Amino acid sequence: MEEERESRDRSDSDDAAKASGFVSASSYAGLGVQFALAILVFVYAGRWLDARLHKSPLFVVIGVFVGATIGFSVMYRALMANRGDASRRR
Repeated sequence: MEEERESRDRSDSDDAAKASGFVSASSYAGLGVQFALAILVFVYAGRWLDARLHKSPLFVVIGVFVGATIGFSVMYRALMANRGDASRRR
């Protein structure tokens, strides 16, 4: 009876660890998607401004840098928040 309970507890903790890893991996994948979307949104905004103002690559280049900066800052904040959570759990 005791061995069965220990086996079940070990199995539950393994399942929780796998689920935690999956959540962590999916949140990191989500960060990559957010980074790419930030760049794409600002690139398309730059293309629209370039077409309106007839300034060929200027606003696209600015859009790439602004989108990358915003995407990187969002990613950095999320990673630092996860790092803080992980150190508190230990």
